[in-house]
Amino acid sequence: MIYPDGRVYTGEFKQGKRTGFGTMTYPDGKKVSGRFLDGNYLGPDKKK
Repeated sequence: MIYPDGRVYTGEFKQGKRTGFGTMTYPDGKKVSGRFLDGNYLGPDKKK
């Protein structure tokens, strides 16, 4: 999903919200990967 501010989310959705594992890429190139719940970032995925 591409947001108006230039962020790009690639990952799982549930009921239209970011839920599960995903990666958010910001316009400056920074990436944050991990678990999301109801659209909120919870933290890095600890599974290996």
